[in-house]
Order: sequence, then structure tokens, then C-alpha cells
Amino acid sequence: MKSWIRKIKKDEKAVSPVIGVILMVAITVILAGVIASFVFGFGQKMGTAAPNAQLVLSDAVDELTSTGNENIFYMDHNGGDALPCKDLRILVYYKQTGSLYKQFDYDESNDYFYSSDGITGSGMGSNDLFEPGERITFTEDGDTNWGAGTYTVKVLHIPSGNFIFTGDVTVR
Repeated sequence: MKSWIRKIKKDEKAVSPVIGVILMVAITVILAGVIASFVFGFGQKMGTAAPNAQLVLSDAVDELTSTGNENIFYMDHNGGDALPCKDLRILVYYKQTGSLYKQFDYDESNDYFYSSDGITGSGMGSNDLFEPGERITFTEDGDTNWGAGTYTVKVLHIPSGNFIFTGDVTVR
């Protein structure tokens, strides 16, 4: 009977050294990955948060004609964060096709949004902020005539790369 007991004790083995080394290497690699993520800032560079604003579009009271210099539509800021105008790009798309119609960037020296063909958006005041209670009036110049129809307007917050507003306006 003693030989049988000795045989059991003799055959019992712990984790082999090879398995132990593999486990230690795996744990080391996992810890190195976690430490590297903190050192290199992964997870912390989530980008700039986009502001929140309640914007409303409406058609201007002018009926569009071929004479130009008419108000096209309004964008009202009804609440939320004050929006630095230099951080915004306003994109207008044809609703029917989804293709880009106009792009408005901000001109800090003149305090208005402009497109390449002379259509402007103004009325924010001179502090370069679009704040609650203010209205941007988009106006065509004498050489550019805006067509009647339905447009999708998107406001891009440039630092975050997010659209903070998307809405439709029907221009008559």
C-alpha cells in the first residue's frame, strides 16, 4: 500500500515551467498595452466636444424675384451655447438631390458669413459669436439669384468635425 501512495505523490506535478513562462509573458504584454495606452493618451484624445444650440430656419418674407438683393432665409438661435462664428461652416444642399448648393464661411474682419458668389449671412453682432436671441439673415447680392425650392441646411462645428444642426427650409 505504501508503494501505491508513493506513486500518486510521485506522479503529481504542478504547472510546468514552460506554461508558467508563457503565462508570465502574456501578463507582461497585457500590462505593457495598458500602460502604453495611458502614456500615449489613447482614450483621452476624444476631440473637442461640439456645442449645443437650438437653431431654427425660416423663409424670409421676401418673395424671390430676378432683381437680387433680397433676403433668402433666416437662421435663429433660440437657446443653448453661444457659438463662435469662426468655428462654424454653414452648408446648404439641394433637398431633392442632396448635392451641395452653397457653402458659407465666416469673415472675422467683416462680421458675416459669405459664399464664393456673394451671398452673405449677417446679423450676429460684432463680437464674433452667434448667441441666443440673434438671427442670421442670408441675403443675395444683385448678381446672384437664389432659386425657390427646399434646401437642407447643415451647420458644421469645425473643431469637433460634427454637425451641430441639420434642418430644412423652403424658400419661395
